[in-house]
Amino acid sequence: MTSPRYGRYRRPTLSMPVALVFFLLACSVLLARGQSLPGYSPKEVPSSLSYTPKDNYCWLLAQTSIAVNNDTAIVIDGGMAKYKVQVDGKDAAVFDLNGYTMMLDLTKDFLIGSPPLQQIKKDPKTDAPVTNRGGIWENGTHVLIQGGHFLDVLRWNESVYYKPKAEIPPYEIWAFDLETHKWSEVDFVIDPKDAIVERAVSGASVCVKNQDLCYYFGGYYSSRTSSETPSNFSVGQRGMLEYQPESQIIRNDSIMGYGQPNEGFEYGTLQHLPLGCTNGLLLSIMSEKSSISEPNTTSDSIRGQEIPMSTSVMLYDIDKDEWHEQSTSFVNEQPDSRTRFCAGLAHDEETNSWDLWIYGGQSVQDPNKGVQGAYVLTMPAFVWVSITIPKDDIRLRSMTCHVVGSQLLVLGGGQPGFEVNQEAPCNDFFINVLDMNNGGWRNKFSADSGKYKQPTEIRAYAANATEPKSADGWSSDRIRELFQASTKDCKRPTPAASQESSSPKQSWGAGRIAGVTIGCVAGVLLLAAIGYLIIRSMDSNTQAPVVAQNHGDNYSMQEMGTNRQATPPQPDRELIIENK
Repeated sequence: MTSPRYGRYRRPTLSMPVALVFFLLACSVLLARGQSLPGYSPKEVPSSLSYTPKDNYCWLLAQTSIAVNNDTAIVIDGGMAKYKVQVDGKDAAVFDLNGYTMMLDLTKDFLIGSPPLQQIKKDPKTDAPVTNRGGIWENGTHVLIQGGHFLDVLRWNESVYYKPKAEIPPYEIWAFDLETHKWSEVDFVIDPKDAIVERAVSGASVCVKNQDLCYYFGGYYSSRTSSETPSNFSVGQRGMLEYQPESQIIRNDSIMGYGQPNEGFEYGTLQHLPLGCTNGLLLSIMSEKSSISEPNTTSDSIRGQEIPMSTSVMLYDIDKDEWHEQSTSFVNEQPDSRTRFCAGLAHDEETNSWDLWIYGGQSVQDPNKGVQGAYVLTMPAFVWVSITIPKDDIRLRSMTCHVVGSQLLVLGGGQPGFEVNQEAPCNDFFINVLDMNNGGWRNKFSADSGKYKQPTEIRAYAANATEPKSADGWSSDRIRELFQASTKDCKRPTPAASQESSSPKQSWGAGRIAGVTIGCVAGVLLLAAIGYLIIRSMDSNTQAPVVAQNHGDNYSMQEMGTNRQATPPQPDRELIIENK
């Protein structure tokens, strides 16, 4: 028997014709990905053509969103969209305002290519108007929207949701019922009566959970926020709205101590820090500032001066009604000044640190330049840390972010630029998921991703820090006391108690009585079910099966868009990467 002969392995080669075919196919794919779609306004396509953000997504930006129902869902509203459709059997794009209020279910795992979005279509005559970059609040039972501007741009201004200048309504608050999915206007009260409350755009909003307090900071007025402002007009707004959902009282508070008296602030984030047994602090980071006495008379958009993030941030003591400027420092590299970013706040229970994640956006100096990666402000060290995201190949602005467990959800967004580029290619997905613990983009959302744990980049500089790292230290003894106070013995209202007493006026009466009745019946049925299960368990020795959790792997956005075999199956759609 002869021994087998082992020769040198030779890689199979392609013949010239076959290689040429592959080359031509690759070129055609690249050309198709870069080719813009023929665009239409809503009036230029057949009235029978239907499209939705979920089924025809190309991109959506300038929307608002908020977590509701104890962070088990996200409500998304407003914004401007580019829909991918078929016109005369060919791929095309329709530019329309987002006429849907959407609810994203966070109770189950899902692939980012097929998110569980429930879409509720708005009636343009009776429901809340569609605005861009407005403010959004919630009170446990309702989502509340206010502010924003009414877009007036070619093609989008032919939407059924478009408002001519003469029809732009005065300041108003609308409530979306989380159970009935119905919109209704809120009969709010301005305090004092002679106070000025006007619609603003591009401010920052937040609610203090279970404390009946919501805020909207900054923004600017423009020719598209009011029917009474001049055309080609915009001017910075200096102030902060405070709204109490239970009493429906709204106030325009002073922001004395925040910047200079003649400065307004736009494009940023407002986050709530629940510290100690108090109402806590509001953390404000705004990216642009402008004069409140020198209106822009060439455009209804505003382009303010850059506000550096690396030197200080602003903290608002809710109980004391005081602003504090807290100095910050940074490691690795100075944070890029960016605007139209999104942000999310995470808490590491092990180190008792609060980490503000800021992602994406665009340069203030060069709006066409997208900003890559993420920066994290970790507190109480108040240190900015640059986070490297492997294979981070996307550039987005005017999106929204939410922290869910150890994940940062990035919703929507468009190509960077001072103006919206209608020729911008489609994004791969409406929802992108960033693993904050380990870094990297994921191809799926996990409803049980585990608790947030600071990445090693942050722990290396700020693990177990109890005070700021900057030479200036604490801005005041009060801020130091709040960050060092314990929440162990605090008695805060439960979410259920807060939800029971928070609802717009028009939702009380018969509706509330019916709700109580249904609740009582549901309670009786629940007790009966529990009793049945207890009796059944006594007669059974069968153990409940253990369900394995598959948290998926990390992928680059390009791999998810082009290497479909490397990920679980996605819906059949053309995926185009935005690399500009």
